[in-house]
Amino acid sequence: MESDPEGCLAAVADAGYDAVEFAGFGALSVDRLRAVLDDVGLRAISSHVEYEELDNDLDRVIEDHLRLGCDYVVIQQALSEHFDSPATVRQLAAQCNEWGRRCRSRGLYLGYHGYHDFAKEFLLYNGGTLYDLFVAETEPSEFHIQLDTFWVRHVGERPEDALRRFSGRVEMLHLKDARGGDADGDCPIGEGVIEWPLVLAAAEDTGVRWLIVEQEDAPDDALRDIRTSLENLRTIRSALAEIRD
Repeated sequence: MESDPEGCLAAVADAGYDAVEFAGFGALSVDRLRAVLDDVGLRAISSHVEYEELDNDLDRVIEDHLRLGCDYVVIQQALSEHFDSPATVRQLAAQCNEWGRRCRSRGLYLGYHGYHDFAKEFLLYNGGTLYDLFVAETEPSEFHIQLDTFWVRHVGERPEDALRRFSGRVEMLHLKDARGGDADGDCPIGEGVIEWPLVLAAAEDTGVRWLIVEQEDAPDDALRDIRTSLENLRTIRSALAEIRD
């Protein structure tokens, strides 16, 4: 995306994907990006936005996402100090609820990814964690959470269990497999240790609308790997559908 955004999006479409989630728009203007998406037959459902960007210019963020045709805006992560204490977590939740109402009034749905400052977000609190407190303090009608299968596993929970625990709150799920072992990292879907039939069944049962294939570790050939992930995902989903029928 950095060196050839138009060619990259064309390759994503050619790999068989229908939609994308952005994490920044790179060197392209929003209008040019929308034109490229339309040309290659992709739609943008969402993008990750830094907390500071929302804090400084929420109206412009909303306008950009509407021009792209998105349904969602996702806060990539909060500031570290937001998870200093239960009080600061509640303040963050109140801010997110306010932003969520403003997004909803324009037809967008605001959410949160997180899972970065693990030592703080998953500090034990009141039988759960500060992350659990944050979710509980945000309004489901105004605000959703975006779970990530790899990071859920990283903090010690089975992704399918987390989905059921947060049932109805997860509209978009990041699908990322884990190699497992001492040198744990992510890998194409179906080549790691995550039990995808269980995850996909839980996603179907709990109201997930979008499955977002993601890979963070630098692969030798990213475009090859996104094809592998999609092929394996379709095979797993077909097998699951037969079992469930």
